[in-house]
Amino acid sequence: MFRDQLAELPKVLPPVGLLDDASADIVERTRAVLSLLDFEASSGCSAIASNPFECPNCNRPCPSTRSPYCSDRCRETSAFVRQFRNSVETGVILGVERQEALGQKLWFVLGGGYPRREALVPPKVILKVLERQGGLCEECGAKATTIDHSGSG
Repeated sequence: MFRDQLAELPKVLPPVGLLDDASADIVERTRAVLSLLDFEASSGCSAIASNPFECPNCNRPCPSTRSPYCSDRCRETSAFVRQFRNSVETGVILGVERQEALGQKLWFVLGGGYPRREALVPPKVILKVLERQGGLCEECGAKATTIDHSGSG
């Protein structure tokens, strides 16, 4: 069943080309990020030998005894892999909502942030925030091109 679900997934995902198309629907862009995955490699899941002194994600030495992972990035990557495998095994991966959720998670793991946030803040509000700050970044003073939360909540 795992292989069947995995074989069906590429057929229902939007093309990778939507990732760069800012005018495309944000849900479709978010789902398209899953197309970056290599589904052939994903189908051969095998058990990993566990060494308590190495990160189970990247096999680097783990400095902490509180977490098996060497960094937040490795922890987040492993969490995504577990969520993805579970979604495939249960069959929910073929649902658009689950694809969007996993796409957001993968987008975060890859370091780009959540694209859905772009759609939540209207361009008019972005311009007001940039104008309020004089068009400069609060952190470094460089010219600001994007906004982020600034302790307003």
